[in-house]
Amino acid sequence: MYGRCGSLGDARRVFDATDHKNLFTWNTMMVALVRNAQHCAAASLLHVMDLEGVTPGSLILATLLSSCSMSGNLKLGNWIAVRAAATGWSSSVLVSCAAISMYSSCGRLHEACLVFETVQGRCSASWNSMIVAYTQHGHLHKALQLLEANRCDKLPPSHVLVALLGACSKTATEESLQVGRRLHSIIIHGTSPSSENDAIVYNSLVDMYAKCGSVEEAKVVFERMTYRSQVSWNAMACAYAQHGHETEAMRVFWAMDLEGVKADAFVFPSILSCCRTLCEFRALHARIIACGHESDVVVRNALTALIQMYASCGRIDRAQHLFWRMTRKSLTSWSVIIFELVQAGLNAEALDLFYKMASSREPDIVCLVNALGACCGSSALADGKRIHRLISDRGFECAASACVALINMYSKCGGLSNAATVFTAWLRHSSGCANVACWTAMIAAYAQHGRTGLAVELFREMNLAGVRGNQITFTCLLHACSQCGLLEQGRLQFISILAEHGMVPTRDHYSCMADHLARAGKIEEAQDLIQTMPFQPDAAAWSSLLGACKSSGDVNRAEVVASKSMVEPGAYVLLSDTFALSSKEVL
Repeated sequence: MYGRCGSLGDARRVFDATDHKNLFTWNTMMVALVRNAQHCAAASLLHVMDLEGVTPGSLILATLLSSCSMSGNLKLGNWIAVRAAATGWSSSVLVSCAAISMYSSCGRLHEACLVFETVQGRCSASWNSMIVAYTQHGHLHKALQLLEANRCDKLPPSHVLVALLGACSKTATEESLQVGRRLHSIIIHGTSPSSENDAIVYNSLVDMYAKCGSVEEAKVVFERMTYRSQVSWNAMACAYAQHGHETEAMRVFWAMDLEGVKADAFVFPSILSCCRTLCEFRALHARIIACGHESDVVVRNALTALIQMYASCGRIDRAQHLFWRMTRKSLTSWSVIIFELVQAGLNAEALDLFYKMASSREPDIVCLVNALGACCGSSALADGKRIHRLISDRGFECAASACVALINMYSKCGGLSNAATVFTAWLRHSSGCANVACWTAMIAAYAQHGRTGLAVELFREMNLAGVRGNQITFTCLLHACSQCGLLEQGRLQFISILAEHGMVPTRDHYSCMADHLARAGKIEEAQDLIQTMPFQPDAAAWSSLLGACKSSGDVNRAEVVASKSMVEPGAYVLLSDTFALSSKEVL
């Protein structure tokens, strides 16, 4: 009783006070120690038995072998197995099964096989122990062969079938699927009257088919189950969700709810990924609260994702409400809410939240980078420098993500020289300079401040360093040339995208170059580029051309451009202004 309740001190006092201990007394004490993970104490008890001249029986030896199996103590387990053989107990089914399990758990499959081969008059327990041993070591076909050789029209115990199906789920290969199908056939055609109703085995079948990618077969098993437990419903809902069947996953989840089966914490993260509308998010959130899982560790990440979902649907107020309802906030949840506040333009609130978090726990690099995003404009420069010091104090300054965020922050706050200092420090201290994001961030900073010459020069240095620019790099360069009116330099950069760097210009590159031509008064050339680009021109491209028509007073071309279907409504204001400037009457 004391052992089952975890009160080993009381159990030991009763044991020590017993004057005449028999094998049952010794074994009861040993089982209590093993059950409470006191494996060393259990082994010590064996030495006490030896000192008192008590010869351990098969039950005590099997208990000790099980203890070694759980603790992974191969040395002691091997000694007990040898002792059992010397005292004649190795032929005991109980001892031999425990020895097989011990060797298997300690990674010694060969020794487990030797024990199995020496067992005389093998019974189903010996076969099952060896089947599980093969399963634990990934030898599914050997395990299946033993299962079929010893089946005799009877199903093995549930734990053996579950172990086999679990191994199939773990490897999740086509070969595993075939083994799983064979096991399914054995289960269906077994003579055990309880097999069809064995929920544990059928739950494992559903999970196996789902993990191996056969959702339809998982569905067939699920629908034929005579009893569906919470685990059954969860397994089927997660199977649909993990394979992209969002509608079916939601259907199973809400059907489970209608059946009165309470969902556990593990199903919510999968179902949350299936939600597409704000209504679905809110309904699932309500179920999380109703099921009492809002403070559960497993659901915490799902709630963080729900914060992102609310924010992406424009409900930053609900995202904030959910965040403050969380009883235990992880660094991830803090980082996410700060990021979403920045995305919503609530920079002051984001910084306040960051300082509140930093006052009670140490922010990680993700949180620091997200907080930097809230620093925009000269008024936020002091906050940016404060966060910069935190990054430096924690040794994150040479991390590429921190470097990019710092350069962007200083650029937006007007501190171009500070941005250059950060970039130079990163070049000097980083283990490698191949991160294109840092180079691109500095090029963009120069472009935003009209320092086109420095941007182009830095791009040359990047090429000399063996760093290949990406699509964003060239967009920044083209923007810089356009803003400063360097038409020829812009042409060269646009041509070099394909000719020198082997990249296909994107829609942004074409639009940027067309804008550059339009600003330079090359309206006809800009129109030709827009009409011949290998993409459907967007509203921004046509609007920039229309703005150039207004500046040059080219009314006829403006009418043609305005007639394009992709022009946004605001472009007609430009057309009206063009007519007004040219004094042309609009009928």
